[in-house]
Amino acid sequence: MSDHVVQIVQHLRPGGLECLVLDLTRRSRSRSTIISLEGTREEAINAWPRLREFSDRILFMEKPPGLVPRLAVSLARTLTAIGADVVHTHHVGPLIYGGAAARLAGIAKLIHTEHDAWHLDARRRRFIVRTAMRAFRHLLVADAPNVAGQMNLHLGFENIMVIPNGVDTNRFTPGNSRIARASLNLPLGVPMFGIAARLEHVKGVDILIDAMTEFPELHLAIAGDGSERESLIRRVDANGMAGRVHFLGRVDAMEDFYRALDRFCLSSRAEGLPLSLLEAQACGIPVIATNVGGVLDAMDPGSGFVAAKAEPAAVVNAIYGSLARIQVSNPRDFVMEHYSLDRMMIDYEELWHGNTPNQSSDMATA
Repeated sequence: MSDHVVQIVQHLRPGGLECLVLDLTRRSRSRSTIISLEGTREEAINAWPRLREFSDRILFMEKPPGLVPRLAVSLARTLTAIGADVVHTHHVGPLIYGGAAARLAGIAKLIHTEHDAWHLDARRRRFIVRTAMRAFRHLLVADAPNVAGQMNLHLGFENIMVIPNGVDTNRFTPGNSRIARASLNLPLGVPMFGIAARLEHVKGVDILIDAMTEFPELHLAIAGDGSERESLIRRVDANGMAGRVHFLGRVDAMEDFYRALDRFCLSSRAEGLPLSLLEAQACGIPVIATNVGGVLDAMDPGSGFVAAKAEPAAVVNAIYGSLARIQVSNPRDFVMEHYSLDRMMIDYEELWHGNTPNQSSDMATA
């Protein structure tokens, strides 16, 4: 396949969306480039060493803060210069700038994947997204049925294709817990729960910390960084939990992080279809998560446990339920069957090159 596929993201910082884009690029049979609207090459690679593998396939537009109309023209020139045939945007900023640039550059194939829908609760955001989708006529993809449903409800679009996120089940595999904990300097011989998330309000790490006060025997490992790190550390100290909550910062070997755990928890206030749940389950780890976004779609029903709301009391109940239940299935089998990276790659490759993946949901131009 000779088509040059260009994926456009807002930034290249560690996150589920960004990891998915890297996986798509790494596994694609097509010529592939990633364009980040924000940041510089040096800053991004220094902050996320994994990007070195992609250094010859990533470009940075170095967008300043705020609305920058001229960026669409610069981006169109870049797309023309590198010979882009397909433009695939992810999230709102790339939807707008990438959509305008693709049309200015005369690129016919324009695809947009929506990874969550909670931001559409805001009326202004709905207007902007709906206007961009209608103006640029993307092929629309959602990463979960729930996200597709919210796009239909808030934006009025129908027949949105659903391509579920996939994870690399060759990388994320069960492993030795003791070795994994040693590699992360986590204590042995204690029950270990964990969360991997940006340390921002939407991810609800504070909710999980508050819930864990009810379980003095449990330790909590936190992978990730963000603007709430210091306030979360203060919260842990105020709750008298400093000896059993472990802030790990950025973790590159995430497979070892999951292997170190007895349970993986996700206490988000909003989500799309979270990759971290799939990665943990691919490593054979049962999960606990709040019932937001596509969480129910991403959870093995025979081993996972859901918290009804994104609040500490509901998470406490879910932890009790998870600890008490008899596990009747292997979460890795669930991911292998429904959420493998290979399956996702087949669907996107077919979409990039002019075909509709063979699944029940239809694709529509907005």
